[in-house]
Amino acid sequence: METAQYFRQKAEQCRRLADGVGDQKDPVVANLLALAAEFEARAVALAAEEASAKQLEQTAPDPNDKNDRFVDGGQGR
Repeated sequence: METAQYFRQKAEQCRRLADGVGDQKDPVVANLLALAAEFEARAVALAAEEASAKQLEQTAPDPNDKNDRFVDGGQGR
């Protein structure tokens, strides 16, 4: 599975390729920069998903915690 870092690297690669094109008015430059933007967007989305998953893990109730009110159906036993 691709990571956010993978997509950031691909975006940077597209930007480098676009910079290397001799004629900056060439349509390939715009296409590469558009692809770079898509890769960046995917990286941001994946990073947000990962952060959200981590936060959920940290706030999830511990099923072994006998004092957790959500584990025993809210009875607080």
